[in-house]
Amino acid sequence: MDDRNRSESQLFSVGGQTIGGLHYSKYNDTFHILNNCGAQSDPKDPLSAKCDWFKLDYVPMRDMLTVDKYGSAVTKARPDLVSYWAVQPGTNHVRHPYMFGSDEFADIGNIPVFRFDSGADTYEQMQFVISTYENRYIFDNFRRNRTTFQSINVMNRVEDRYFDKIKDVMKTFALLLELDSNPTSSQQDPGNLMPLALAGPDMLGTFLRVMSRPAPGAYTIQNTGTGITTPFGTPEDINGQINNPKGDFLIPVGSGDGRFVENDYDYSQGYWWSSYQVKAGSWAEKRIAAIDLLEAHNYFVANSTQDYVDGRYKNLNFASVYPHQVRRFMSQILAGDPMTLGPYVTVPTGQLGNAQPSVMYLPWEKDVPNVSYPAGATVLDPARPMFDITLLGMGPDGHTASLLPGEPVLKERKHWVAAVSHGRPEVRITMTYPVIESSRRVAFLLAGKEKATMFKTIRTGGSDVPAARVKPVGELIWFVDRAAAGQG
Repeated sequence: MDDRNRSESQLFSVGGQTIGGLHYSKYNDTFHILNNCGAQSDPKDPLSAKCDWFKLDYVPMRDMLTVDKYGSAVTKARPDLVSYWAVQPGTNHVRHPYMFGSDEFADIGNIPVFRFDSGADTYEQMQFVISTYENRYIFDNFRRNRTTFQSINVMNRVEDRYFDKIKDVMKTFALLLELDSNPTSSQQDPGNLMPLALAGPDMLGTFLRVMSRPAPGAYTIQNTGTGITTPFGTPEDINGQINNPKGDFLIPVGSGDGRFVENDYDYSQGYWWSSYQVKAGSWAEKRIAAIDLLEAHNYFVANSTQDYVDGRYKNLNFASVYPHQVRRFMSQILAGDPMTLGPYVTVPTGQLGNAQPSVMYLPWEKDVPNVSYPAGATVLDPARPMFDITLLGMGPDGHTASLLPGEPVLKERKHWVAAVSHGRPEVRITMTYPVIESSRRVAFLLAGKEKATMFKTIRTGGSDVPAARVKPVGELIWFVDRAAAGQG
Protein backbone atom coordinates (compact mmCIF):
# COMPACT_ATOMS: atom_id res chain seq x y z
CA MET A 1 0.00 0.00 0.00
CA ASP A 2 1.48 3.35 -0.99
CA ASP A 3 1.44 6.40 1.26
CA ARG A 4 -1.58 7.86 -0.53
CA ASN A 5 -3.73 4.76 -0.01
CA ARG A 6 -2.51 4.37 3.56
CA SER A 7 -3.47 7.93 4.29
CA GLU A 8 -6.94 7.42 2.80
CA SER A 9 -7.55 4.22 4.77
CA GLN A 10 -6.67 6.04 7.96
CA LEU A 11 -9.07 8.86 7.06
CA PHE A 12 -11.93 6.54 6.23
CA SER A 13 -11.48 4.72 9.54
CA VAL A 14 -12.14 8.06 11.22
CA GLY A 15 -15.35 8.34 9.21
CA GLY A 16 -15.02 12.06 8.53
CA GLN A 17 -16.15 12.90 12.04
CA THR A 18 -13.57 15.58 12.75
CA ILE A 19 -13.40 18.97 11.12
CA GLY A 20 -10.91 21.58 12.11
CA GLY A 21 -9.34 19.07 14.47
CA LEU A 22 -12.55 18.71 16.48
CA HIS A 23 -14.99 15.85 16.83
CA TYR A 24 -18.48 16.93 15.75
CA SER A 25 -19.76 16.47 19.31
CA LYS A 26 -17.46 19.32 20.40
CA TYR A 27 -18.61 21.87 17.80
CA ASN A 28 -21.10 23.66 20.00
CA ASP A 29 -18.76 23.70 22.99
CA THR A 30 -16.22 25.52 20.83
CA PHE A 31 -18.28 27.60 18.44
CA HIS A 32 -21.61 28.01 20.33
CA ILE A 33 -23.64 27.58 17.19
CA LEU A 34 -26.80 26.32 18.91
CA ASN A 35 -29.05 29.01 20.29
CA ASN A 36 -31.42 29.42 23.21
CA CYS A 37 -30.80 26.08 24.88
CA GLY A 38 -33.19 25.19 27.68
CA ALA A 39 -32.60 23.11 30.76
CA GLN A 40 -32.33 19.33 30.60
CA SER A 41 -35.62 17.66 31.38
CA ASP A 42 -33.62 14.59 32.41
CA PRO A 43 -30.43 15.40 34.40
CA LYS A 44 -28.88 12.16 33.18
CA ASP A 45 -29.64 12.75 29.50
CA PRO A 46 -27.80 15.65 27.82
CA LEU A 47 -30.00 15.23 24.74
CA SER A 48 -33.08 16.15 26.74
CA ALA A 49 -32.07 19.84 26.54
CA LYS A 50 -33.87 21.48 23.64
CA CYS A 51 -32.08 24.12 21.57
CA ASP A 52 -32.95 26.23 18.58
CA TRP A 53 -31.31 25.07 15.37
CA PHE A 54 -28.15 26.84 14.28
CA LYS A 55 -28.50 29.81 11.96
CA LEU A 56 -27.26 28.92 8.51
CA ASP A 57 -26.15 31.20 5.68
CA TYR A 58 -25.62 30.07 2.10
CA VAL A 59 -22.88 32.14 0.52
CA PRO A 60 -20.47 31.96 -2.44
CA MET A 61 -17.45 29.70 -1.99
CA ARG A 62 -15.14 32.71 -2.20
CA ASP A 63 -16.62 34.01 1.05
CA MET A 64 -16.00 30.80 2.99
CA LEU A 65 -13.37 30.19 5.62
CA THR A 66 -11.10 27.25 4.92
CA VAL A 67 -10.20 24.89 7.76
CA ASP A 68 -8.33 21.60 7.97
CA LYS A 69 -10.70 18.71 7.59
CA TYR A 70 -8.62 16.16 9.47
CA GLY A 71 -5.90 18.25 11.06
CA SER A 72 -2.86 20.12 9.81
CA ALA A 73 -0.70 17.00 9.45
CA VAL A 74 -3.14 15.40 7.04
CA THR A 75 -3.68 18.64 5.13
CA LYS A 76 0.08 18.94 4.63
CA ALA A 77 0.08 15.55 2.86
CA ARG A 78 -3.27 16.03 1.18
CA PRO A 79 -3.98 19.76 0.58
CA ASP A 80 -7.35 18.87 -0.99
CA LEU A 81 -8.69 17.50 2.29
CA VAL A 82 -9.94 20.79 3.64
CA SER A 83 -13.40 21.95 4.53
CA TYR A 84 -15.06 25.00 3.10
CA TRP A 85 -17.62 25.51 5.77
CA ALA A 86 -16.96 27.14 9.09
CA VAL A 87 -18.48 29.31 11.73
CA GLN A 88 -18.64 32.94 10.75
CA PRO A 89 -16.61 34.65 13.49
CA GLY A 90 -18.57 36.67 16.03
CA THR A 91 -22.08 35.94 14.73
CA ASN A 92 -22.88 32.40 15.88
CA HIS A 93 -23.83 31.63 12.28
CA VAL A 94 -22.79 28.55 10.38
CA ARG A 95 -21.80 29.42 6.82
CA HIS A 96 -22.12 26.95 3.98
CA PRO A 97 -21.49 27.19 0.26
CA TYR A 98 -24.39 26.81 -2.14
CA MET A 99 -25.73 23.31 -2.08
CA PHE A 100 -25.79 20.79 -4.90
CA GLY A 101 -29.05 19.23 -5.96
CA SER A 102 -29.68 16.51 -8.52
CA ASP A 103 -32.20 17.09 -11.29
CA GLU A 104 -34.79 15.38 -9.12
CA PHE A 105 -34.60 18.11 -6.49
CA ALA A 106 -33.29 21.19 -8.31
CA ASP A 107 -35.60 24.15 -8.84
CA ILE A 108 -38.42 22.93 -6.64
CA GLY A 109 -39.15 23.64 -2.99
CA ASN A 110 -35.56 22.92 -1.97
CA ILE A 111 -34.64 26.59 -2.12
CA PRO A 112 -30.86 26.30 -1.59
CA VAL A 113 -30.55 24.41 -4.89
CA PHE A 114 -32.41 26.84 -7.12
CA ARG A 115 -30.46 27.32 -10.31
CA PHE A 116 -29.55 30.76 -11.61
CA ASP A 117 -30.50 32.50 -8.36
CA SER A 118 -27.31 34.64 -8.30
CA GLY A 119 -27.37 34.68 -4.52
CA ALA A 120 -30.88 36.12 -4.22
CA ASP A 121 -32.93 35.31 -1.14
CA THR A 122 -36.36 33.69 -1.45
CA TYR A 123 -38.27 36.95 -1.60
CA GLU A 124 -36.08 38.23 -4.44
CA GLN A 125 -36.33 34.92 -6.28
CA MET A 126 -40.12 34.91 -6.13
CA GLN A 127 -40.34 38.52 -7.29
CA PHE A 128 -38.24 37.53 -10.30
CA VAL A 129 -40.39 34.47 -11.05
CA ILE A 130 -43.68 36.39 -10.74
CA SER A 131 -42.57 39.39 -12.79
CA THR A 132 -41.09 37.16 -15.50
CA TYR A 133 -44.35 35.22 -15.74
CA GLU A 134 -46.32 38.45 -16.19
CA ASN A 135 -43.89 40.14 -18.58
CA ARG A 136 -43.34 37.21 -20.93
CA TYR A 137 -47.03 36.69 -21.75
CA ILE A 138 -46.93 38.65 -25.00
CA PHE A 139 -43.83 36.72 -26.07
CA ASP A 140 -44.67 33.18 -24.97
CA ASN A 141 -48.44 32.87 -25.59
CA PHE A 142 -48.43 33.99 -29.23
CA ARG A 143 -47.06 32.23 -32.30
CA ARG A 144 -44.68 34.92 -33.57
CA ASN A 145 -43.78 32.76 -36.61
CA ARG A 146 -42.67 29.79 -34.51
CA THR A 147 -43.48 26.57 -36.33
CA THR A 148 -43.43 24.53 -33.11
CA PHE A 149 -45.85 26.81 -31.26
CA GLN A 150 -48.66 24.95 -29.49
CA SER A 151 -50.53 25.12 -26.19
CA ILE A 152 -48.80 22.16 -24.57
CA ASN A 153 -45.39 23.82 -24.91
CA VAL A 154 -46.69 27.10 -23.51
CA MET A 155 -48.31 25.38 -20.55
CA ASN A 156 -45.23 23.27 -19.82
CA ARG A 157 -43.15 26.43 -19.71
CA VAL A 158 -45.62 28.20 -17.41
CA GLU A 159 -45.82 25.24 -15.07
CA ASP A 160 -42.12 24.33 -14.99
CA ARG A 161 -40.62 27.81 -14.85
CA TYR A 162 -43.18 29.66 -12.77
CA PHE A 163 -46.07 27.82 -11.15
CA ASP A 164 -44.13 24.82 -9.82
CA LYS A 165 -41.59 27.10 -8.18
CA ILE A 166 -44.28 29.23 -6.54
CA LYS A 167 -46.23 26.19 -5.38
CA ASP A 168 -43.26 24.33 -3.94
CA VAL A 169 -41.70 27.34 -2.24
CA MET A 170 -45.03 27.89 -0.50
CA LYS A 171 -44.99 24.26 0.62
CA THR A 172 -41.47 24.80 1.94
CA PHE A 173 -42.74 27.76 3.93
CA ALA A 174 -45.63 25.67 5.28
CA LEU A 175 -43.27 22.86 6.29
CA LEU A 176 -40.84 25.18 8.07
CA LEU A 177 -43.70 26.85 9.95
CA GLU A 178 -44.89 23.43 11.11
CA LEU A 179 -41.41 22.52 12.36
CA ASP A 180 -40.49 25.87 13.90
CA SER A 181 -40.84 26.16 17.67
CA ASN A 182 -41.22 29.94 17.44
CA PRO A 183 -42.57 30.75 13.97
CA THR A 184 -43.55 34.33 14.82
CA SER A 185 -40.00 35.24 15.77
CA SER A 186 -38.53 33.36 12.81
CA GLN A 187 -40.69 35.30 10.36
CA GLN A 188 -39.20 38.52 11.71
CA ASP A 189 -35.62 37.32 11.29
CA PRO A 190 -34.02 38.25 7.92
CA GLY A 191 -31.69 35.26 8.31
CA ASN A 192 -34.53 32.84 8.89
CA LEU A 193 -38.10 32.88 7.55
CA MET A 194 -38.55 36.59 6.82
CA PRO A 195 -37.84 36.27 3.07
CA LEU A 196 -40.48 33.52 2.83
CA ALA A 197 -42.95 35.50 4.94
CA LEU A 198 -42.53 38.54 2.68
CA ALA A 199 -42.86 36.48 -0.51
CA GLY A 200 -45.88 34.47 0.69
CA PRO A 201 -48.67 37.03 0.05
CA ASP A 202 -47.27 37.80 -3.41
CA MET A 203 -47.18 34.10 -4.30
CA LEU A 204 -50.78 33.64 -3.13
CA GLY A 205 -51.90 36.80 -4.91
CA THR A 206 -50.34 35.58 -8.17
CA PHE A 207 -52.46 32.41 -8.29
CA LEU A 208 -55.61 34.29 -7.30
CA ARG A 209 -55.03 36.82 -10.07
CA VAL A 210 -54.54 34.04 -12.60
CA MET A 211 -57.84 32.44 -11.61
CA SER A 212 -59.86 35.68 -11.78
CA ARG A 213 -58.09 37.60 -14.56
CA PRO A 214 -60.44 38.98 -17.27
CA ALA A 215 -60.08 38.75 -21.02
CA PRO A 216 -58.87 41.84 -22.91
CA GLY A 217 -61.03 43.86 -25.26
CA ALA A 218 -63.93 46.31 -25.24
CA TYR A 219 -66.26 46.35 -22.22
CA THR A 220 -69.52 48.16 -21.63
CA ILE A 221 -71.43 49.25 -18.56
CA GLN A 222 -74.28 50.76 -20.58
CA ASN A 223 -77.44 48.67 -20.82
CA THR A 224 -78.49 49.41 -24.40
CA GLY A 225 -82.02 48.20 -23.77
CA THR A 226 -82.81 50.39 -20.80
CA GLY A 227 -80.09 53.04 -20.81
CA ILE A 228 -79.14 52.05 -17.25
CA THR A 229 -75.47 52.31 -16.23
CA THR A 230 -74.46 49.29 -14.13
CA PRO A 231 -71.50 48.74 -11.75
CA PHE A 232 -70.73 45.56 -13.69
CA GLY A 233 -68.62 45.58 -16.88
CA THR A 234 -69.43 43.03 -19.57
CA PRO A 235 -67.60 42.32 -22.85
CA GLU A 236 -69.11 44.36 -25.65
CA ASP A 237 -70.99 42.17 -28.12
CA ILE A 238 -70.45 42.20 -31.88
CA ASN A 239 -73.29 44.62 -32.55
CA GLY A 240 -72.04 46.99 -29.89
CA GLN A 241 -68.49 46.93 -31.23
CA ILE A 242 -69.71 47.91 -34.71
CA ASN A 243 -71.14 51.14 -33.32
CA ASN A 244 -68.61 51.62 -30.53
CA PRO A 245 -65.34 49.71 -31.18
CA LYS A 246 -63.76 50.86 -27.91
CA GLY A 247 -66.82 50.11 -25.79
CA ASP A 248 -67.03 52.15 -22.60
CA PHE A 249 -63.44 51.15 -21.85
CA LEU A 250 -60.74 48.80 -23.12
CA ILE A 251 -58.91 46.16 -21.09
CA PRO A 252 -55.34 45.99 -22.46
CA VAL A 253 -53.43 42.81 -23.27
CA GLY A 254 -50.67 41.65 -20.92
CA SER A 255 -48.81 43.67 -18.29
CA GLY A 256 -50.87 41.97 -15.60
CA ASP A 257 -54.18 43.11 -17.15
CA GLY A 258 -56.10 41.01 -19.68
CA ARG A 259 -55.22 37.54 -21.02
CA PHE A 260 -57.15 35.82 -23.79
CA VAL A 261 -58.98 32.83 -22.36
CA GLU A 262 -59.43 30.73 -25.51
CA ASN A 263 -56.96 29.32 -28.03
CA ASP A 264 -57.03 30.79 -31.53
CA TYR A 265 -55.93 29.50 -34.95
CA ASP A 266 -55.18 30.76 -38.44
CA TYR A 267 -58.34 29.62 -40.21
CA SER A 268 -57.07 30.90 -43.56
CA GLN A 269 -54.98 27.72 -43.71
CA GLY A 270 -58.07 25.73 -44.65
CA TYR A 271 -57.79 22.01 -43.94
CA TRP A 272 -54.56 22.59 -41.98
CA TRP A 273 -55.94 25.28 -39.68
CA SER A 274 -55.38 23.18 -36.54
CA SER A 275 -51.64 23.08 -37.26
CA TYR A 276 -51.45 26.87 -37.24
CA GLN A 277 -52.22 27.88 -33.69
CA VAL A 278 -51.61 31.62 -33.26
CA LYS A 279 -52.58 32.13 -29.63
CA ALA A 280 -52.51 29.99 -26.48
CA GLY A 281 -55.45 30.78 -24.20
CA SER A 282 -55.11 31.22 -20.47
CA TRP A 283 -57.85 28.71 -19.67
CA ALA A 284 -55.17 26.11 -18.89
CA GLU A 285 -53.28 28.54 -16.64
CA LYS A 286 -56.47 29.11 -14.65
CA ARG A 287 -56.93 25.36 -14.27
CA ILE A 288 -53.32 24.74 -13.25
CA ALA A 289 -53.35 27.63 -10.77
CA ALA A 290 -56.44 26.19 -9.06
CA ILE A 291 -54.76 22.78 -8.79
CA ASP A 292 -51.49 24.21 -7.49
CA LEU A 293 -53.32 26.40 -4.98
CA LEU A 294 -54.98 23.39 -3.33
CA GLU A 295 -52.61 20.48 -4.02
CA ALA A 296 -52.11 19.11 -0.52
CA HIS A 297 -49.05 16.87 -0.61
CA ASN A 298 -45.35 17.28 -1.08
CA TYR A 299 -42.44 15.15 -2.16
CA PHE A 300 -39.68 17.73 -2.39
CA VAL A 301 -38.00 16.93 0.94
CA ALA A 302 -37.75 13.22 0.23
CA ASN A 303 -39.65 10.56 -1.67
CA SER A 304 -40.24 8.03 1.08
CA THR A 305 -43.54 7.89 2.93
CA GLN A 306 -41.58 6.79 5.99
CA ASP A 307 -39.88 10.17 6.34
CA TYR A 308 -42.73 11.58 8.37
CA VAL A 309 -45.02 9.79 10.73
CA ASP A 310 -47.24 12.81 11.21
CA GLY A 311 -49.35 13.20 8.07
CA ARG A 312 -49.69 16.95 8.55
CA TYR A 313 -46.18 17.35 7.23
CA LYS A 314 -47.23 15.77 3.93
CA ASN A 315 -50.52 17.63 3.48
CA LEU A 316 -49.24 21.11 2.72
CA ASN A 317 -50.55 23.81 0.41
CA PHE A 318 -51.40 27.51 0.42
CA ALA A 319 -54.23 26.87 2.89
CA SER A 320 -51.68 25.62 5.43
CA VAL A 321 -50.26 29.14 5.66
CA TYR A 322 -53.24 31.27 4.58
CA PRO A 323 -56.34 29.26 5.55
CA HIS A 324 -58.73 32.20 5.87
CA GLN A 325 -57.70 33.79 2.58
CA VAL A 326 -57.94 30.57 0.55
CA ARG A 327 -61.26 29.57 2.10
CA ARG A 328 -62.74 33.03 1.46
CA PHE A 329 -61.63 33.12 -2.19
CA MET A 330 -62.79 29.58 -2.99
CA SER A 331 -66.16 30.17 -1.30
CA GLN A 332 -66.73 33.17 -3.58
CA ILE A 333 -65.87 31.12 -6.66
CA LEU A 334 -68.30 28.38 -5.64
CA ALA A 335 -71.00 30.93 -4.77
CA GLY A 336 -70.67 32.56 -8.18
CA ASP A 337 -71.53 36.04 -6.97
CA PRO A 338 -69.79 38.41 -9.41
CA MET A 339 -69.95 41.39 -7.09
CA THR A 340 -67.78 39.74 -4.43
CA LEU A 341 -65.15 38.05 -6.58
CA GLY A 342 -64.10 39.80 -9.77
CA PRO A 343 -61.29 42.22 -10.49
CA TYR A 344 -62.29 45.79 -11.16
CA VAL A 345 -61.43 49.01 -12.95
CA THR A 346 -62.14 52.62 -12.08
CA VAL A 347 -63.25 54.77 -15.03
CA PRO A 348 -64.43 58.36 -14.46
CA THR A 349 -67.75 59.03 -16.17
CA GLY A 350 -66.20 61.70 -18.35
CA GLN A 351 -63.71 59.19 -19.80
CA LEU A 352 -66.21 56.54 -20.88
CA GLY A 353 -65.56 55.54 -24.47
CA ASN A 354 -61.95 56.65 -24.38
CA ALA A 355 -60.35 54.86 -21.43
CA GLN A 356 -57.86 52.02 -21.02
CA PRO A 357 -57.73 51.47 -17.25
CA SER A 358 -55.47 49.05 -15.43
CA VAL A 359 -57.12 46.00 -13.90
CA MET A 360 -57.12 45.98 -10.10
CA TYR A 361 -57.81 43.09 -7.73
CA LEU A 362 -59.32 42.83 -4.31
CA PRO A 363 -56.68 42.15 -1.61
CA TRP A 364 -57.56 38.48 -1.32
CA GLU A 365 -54.11 37.69 0.07
CA LYS A 366 -54.64 39.86 3.18
CA ASP A 367 -55.99 38.39 6.39
CA VAL A 368 -58.70 40.97 7.02
CA PRO A 369 -62.35 40.40 8.04
CA ASN A 370 -63.82 41.80 4.84
CA VAL A 371 -62.72 42.99 1.43
CA SER A 372 -64.76 45.51 -0.53
CA TYR A 373 -64.58 47.50 -3.74
CA PRO A 374 -63.70 51.20 -3.67
CA ALA A 375 -66.27 53.78 -4.60
CA GLY A 376 -66.79 54.06 -8.35
CA ALA A 377 -65.38 50.60 -9.11
CA THR A 378 -66.67 48.66 -12.11
CA VAL A 379 -66.41 44.90 -11.53
CA LEU A 380 -65.09 42.53 -14.19
CA ASP A 381 -65.83 38.88 -13.61
CA PRO A 382 -64.51 36.22 -16.00
CA ALA A 383 -66.31 33.49 -14.05
CA ARG A 384 -69.77 34.94 -14.61
CA PRO A 385 -71.69 33.10 -17.37
CA MET A 386 -72.66 35.25 -20.35
CA PHE A 387 -75.41 34.23 -22.78
CA ASP A 388 -76.16 35.94 -26.06
CA ILE A 389 -79.87 35.16 -25.72
CA THR A 390 -82.07 33.37 -23.19
CA LEU A 391 -85.53 32.14 -24.21
CA LEU A 392 -88.17 31.86 -21.47
CA GLY A 393 -91.81 30.98 -21.18
CA MET A 394 -94.36 31.98 -18.56
CA GLY A 395 -97.15 30.07 -16.84
CA PRO A 396 -100.57 31.50 -16.04
CA ASP A 397 -99.43 31.96 -12.44
CA GLY A 398 -96.45 34.06 -13.59
CA HIS A 399 -93.74 31.46 -13.01
CA THR A 400 -90.81 31.18 -15.43
CA ALA A 401 -88.19 28.46 -15.67
CA SER A 402 -88.95 26.69 -12.35
CA LEU A 403 -88.98 29.92 -10.39
CA LEU A 404 -92.33 29.37 -8.71
CA PRO A 405 -94.35 32.03 -6.81
CA GLY A 406 -93.67 32.15 -3.09
CA GLU A 407 -90.71 29.77 -3.14
CA PRO A 408 -87.37 30.51 -1.38
CA VAL A 409 -85.52 30.07 -4.68
CA LEU A 410 -86.75 33.54 -5.70
CA LYS A 411 -84.30 35.03 -3.17
CA GLU A 412 -81.31 32.96 -4.28
CA ARG A 413 -78.60 35.32 -5.58
CA LYS A 414 -75.42 33.30 -5.05
CA HIS A 415 -75.92 29.86 -6.57
CA TRP A 416 -76.40 29.45 -10.30
CA VAL A 417 -78.67 26.40 -10.00
CA ALA A 418 -81.03 25.47 -7.18
CA ALA A 419 -83.52 22.74 -6.31
CA VAL A 420 -87.24 23.55 -6.03
CA SER A 421 -88.80 20.98 -3.72
CA HIS A 422 -92.21 22.62 -3.16
CA GLY A 423 -94.97 24.08 -5.29
CA ARG A 424 -95.19 21.16 -7.71
CA PRO A 425 -95.68 17.40 -7.23
CA GLU A 426 -92.17 16.71 -8.51
CA VAL A 427 -88.85 18.13 -7.35
CA ARG A 428 -87.42 20.51 -9.94
CA ILE A 429 -84.07 22.10 -10.71
CA THR A 430 -83.93 25.64 -12.01
CA MET A 431 -81.42 28.26 -13.05
CA THR A 432 -81.55 31.22 -10.70
CA TYR A 433 -81.94 34.93 -11.44
CA PRO A 434 -78.19 35.75 -11.58
CA VAL A 435 -77.71 33.26 -14.43
CA ILE A 436 -80.87 34.17 -16.33
CA GLU A 437 -80.11 37.86 -16.03
CA SER A 438 -76.53 37.37 -17.26
CA SER A 439 -77.69 37.56 -20.83
CA ARG A 440 -77.42 40.20 -23.54
CA ARG A 441 -81.03 39.52 -24.48
CA VAL A 442 -83.83 37.73 -22.61
CA ALA A 443 -86.92 36.89 -24.67
CA PHE A 444 -90.27 35.68 -23.31
CA LEU A 445 -92.45 33.66 -25.71
CA LEU A 446 -96.16 33.67 -24.70
CA ALA A 447 -99.08 32.01 -26.40
CA GLY A 448 -102.67 31.38 -25.27
CA LYS A 449 -105.49 33.39 -23.71
CA GLU A 450 -104.91 31.81 -20.27
CA LYS A 451 -101.82 34.04 -19.95
CA ALA A 452 -103.46 37.29 -21.01
CA THR A 453 -104.46 38.46 -17.52
CA MET A 454 -101.02 37.86 -16.02
CA PHE A 455 -99.28 39.49 -19.01
CA LYS A 456 -101.46 42.58 -18.70
CA THR A 457 -100.67 42.84 -14.97
CA ILE A 458 -96.91 42.58 -15.65
CA ARG A 459 -97.09 45.23 -18.40
CA THR A 460 -98.72 47.71 -16.07
CA GLY A 461 -96.08 47.13 -13.41
CA GLY A 462 -98.57 45.84 -10.89
CA SER A 463 -97.08 42.41 -10.32
CA ASP A 464 -94.17 40.86 -8.47
CA VAL A 465 -94.52 37.34 -9.89
CA PRO A 466 -91.33 35.50 -10.87
CA ALA A 467 -91.50 36.45 -14.55
CA ALA A 468 -91.82 40.14 -13.64
CA ARG A 469 -88.64 39.97 -11.54
CA VAL A 470 -86.35 39.14 -14.45
CA LYS A 471 -84.03 42.14 -14.93
CA PRO A 472 -81.33 41.18 -17.46
CA VAL A 473 -78.13 43.12 -17.96
CA GLY A 474 -79.16 43.38 -21.62
CA GLU A 475 -82.50 43.77 -23.42
CA LEU A 476 -85.81 42.27 -22.28
CA ILE A 477 -88.11 41.33 -25.18
CA TRP A 478 -91.65 39.88 -25.15
CA PHE A 479 -93.00 37.85 -28.10
CA VAL A 480 -96.73 37.52 -27.52
CA ASP A 481 -99.49 36.13 -29.76
CA ARG A 482 -102.87 37.88 -30.04
CA ALA A 483 -104.56 35.62 -27.50
CA ALA A 484 -101.94 36.20 -24.82
CA ALA A 485 -102.00 39.92 -25.58
CA GLY A 486 -105.80 39.91 -24.93
CA GLN A 487 -106.64 40.80 -28.53
CA GLY A 488 -108.32 37.65 -29.71
